[in-house]
Amino acid sequence: KSALIVSETAKLLGFAEDEEKYRRLAEEIEKGILEEFYTPSGRCAIMTQTGEILSIQNGLGSKEKAAEILVRLLENSNRRLKTGFVGTPLLCDTLTKIGRDDLAFALLLNEEYPGWLYEVNHGATTIWERWNSVGEDGLISSTGMNSLNHYSYGSITQWIFERCAGLTAVEPGFAKVRIAPLPHAALGHIDMTYNSAAGLWKVSWQLHGRKTLTVNIQVPCGAEAEVILPDWNQEVTENPVFSDVREGVLHLEGGSYEVTYEMTRTAAGFLSVDSTVGELTEDPDREEYLLKMMPSVGPIPMRSAQGTPFRAFARQYGIAEETIEEIDRYLEQLG
Repeated sequence: KSALIVSETAKLLGFAEDEEKYRRLAEEIEKGILEEFYTPSGRCAIMTQTGEILSIQNGLGSKEKAAEILVRLLENSNRRLKTGFVGTPLLCDTLTKIGRDDLAFALLLNEEYPGWLYEVNHGATTIWERWNSVGEDGLISSTGMNSLNHYSYGSITQWIFERCAGLTAVEPGFAKVRIAPLPHAALGHIDMTYNSAAGLWKVSWQLHGRKTLTVNIQVPCGAEAEVILPDWNQEVTENPVFSDVREGVLHLEGGSYEVTYEMTRTAAGFLSVDSTVGELTEDPDREEYLLKMMPSVGPIPMRSAQGTPFRAFARQYGIAEETIEEIDRYLEQLG
């Protein structure tokens, strides 16, 4: 990847010879990595969470195989991370890339060791260098190299900014951004500010119940934002936030905006038929209820479709819409 970056930089600067030189170097490095660490079918031979993360992030081997193995490794470890300084900064972003935000949130919200909220529950106001920098007795760990304010594990904040709040740069210096928030019941609301080279960006959202969402955005003067409202019903009103809508994307210039609307799906984190099969079957009583409501579907199909939204799974097996809605009402009562 470093060689590719140099090659692309040389191209931008008009250094054709260096562009070709470093592109060839990148190809040679990739060939060597694939020969040493990947099977002929594209599976990473280092079957660890970090090995699969690096495969996906760097386009090495089969993305489908790496995604499948990464999810299996996480499920086998009871949804606990087993990554260090290399894998942890990329973990939640990788899960987002393979469509498993549910697992990313499970890691973020885990309060047991190892996890970010484990540290918070032990008095942390910054993120530690080690998951156990402070012991259960409240005393500093005796291990060496023990910073209480460290970026490697602290890099989870990038995923929170980019995925939970939804702010990512489209152009250098944040002169143009994309805003695509991900509301989650466990968070309830987010208030984010980012002081960029282009000026101060603000993004906040607030859930009101299971489906109603308020989004506030401040765009710096002279900057632009492309906004994707989560599960937006495509209803356009006279609200200035809808002054320029193209193919479902809101285009905003400098100013402050607010919109409240009813989402087309229940927000993530609430139990509903829009939750994944895995989320609904975590609890044995819920799994028993679902199997009772779908007698034609046994436990094996459900366990092999953990990352599939339940609604899509039920429709795949021909479950009537009336039954799906009845299940949704049951789940709403559970919260």
